[in-house]
Amino acid sequence: MTPENFAQPTLVSRVSILARLVPAPSCAIPMLGGAVSALMFFGVLRAMRSAECAGVAAVAGGMAEANIAAIVALYLGAFIGSSASSLPSFECLCRRSQLRPPHGSF
Repeated sequence: MTPENFAQPTLVSRVSILARLVPAPSCAIPMLGGAVSALMFFGVLRAMRSAECAGVAAVAGGMAEANIAAIVALYLGAFIGSSASSLPSFECLCRRSQLRPPHGSF
């Protein structure tokens, strides 16, 4: 081998970690919202057990309050997921210097 073979320039591929991590919260946030909503619903059930004469309006209000965490988390997860899936249209307009995963895998 000649020394010229050893001096060939090598291409360094950089991988974008952020492009892989953006879709993860769109799944994790609704799960956390569901867990918080379930804990709040257990509080409603405990309050119903202690106050057996609670009216229908009080029970419905407590259940609606417990569902707010799940609703907010679902909308936030949907927003993050839609922004992650619209990312390829913006990337078509710019030059990429980093390798990114295929967007169909999200």
